[in-house]
Amino acid sequence: MGSLIPGKLDFNEWMDLATNDPEAFEVRRRQVVHALIERSPRERRHRLRCLQWRIDQVRERSTTPLAGCLSLYGMMWDSLLGDEGLAAALNQSA
Repeated sequence: MGSLIPGKLDFNEWMDLATNDPEAFEVRRRQVVHALIERSPRERRHRLRCLQWRIDQVRERSTTPLAGCLSLYGMMWDSLLGDEGLAAALNQSA
């Protein structure tokens, strides 16, 4: 499973792992996320860990994977268009 590393995503390989061994998929997913955070600039790691913690909490609390996906989708849009989102920050600096 050499392609299960960041930057070399093989969708079919991940799908096969998720379908045939969901527990191994979850372990690998966490490893890949952790590795990506660790390769990020040191000054961003704490914030990335906090964001990943929030994402994991949403996923755990969701009743279905689709519900989790929709919640995360909403979080993404809030971070872009919310009162303190990226769009507001860009508008303030203009």
